Amino acid sequence: MLGVVYEVAVSEKPHLDTAETLGVGYAEREATVQIGGRSLDIWLYYALEIDAGAVPYDWYKALVLSGAKEHALESGYIRMLEAVAAKPDADTLRSDRHFSLAKAHHIQADQAR
Repeated sequence: MLGVVYEVAVSEKPHLDTAETLGVGYAEREATVQIGGRSLDIWLYYALEIDAGAVPYDWYKALVLSGAKEHALESGYIRMLEAVAAKPDADTLRSDRHFSLAKAHHIQADQAR
């Protein structure tokens, strides 16, 4: 399994819990991952129910792809993400806000290289 581990300040976790709908759509658990030959204890969110027919919003897919590319995840994994179907978000304000985050994130990543 591939992914990225982020460090979040304890003071910011309640905001993340709200965004992830902790206790409603998602729960959290501790896990141990291997990074660069060392073990790291992490907390992760996981879905309480999985809808196999669910399709992510296009802005969510853009954010995930931006992060995968920034962190140079394997090209096969990026191609798999690119192939995921996505749908437009009827909430245009939310969509515009998230697409602008993905675009800004992509520009910053390009400038750092």
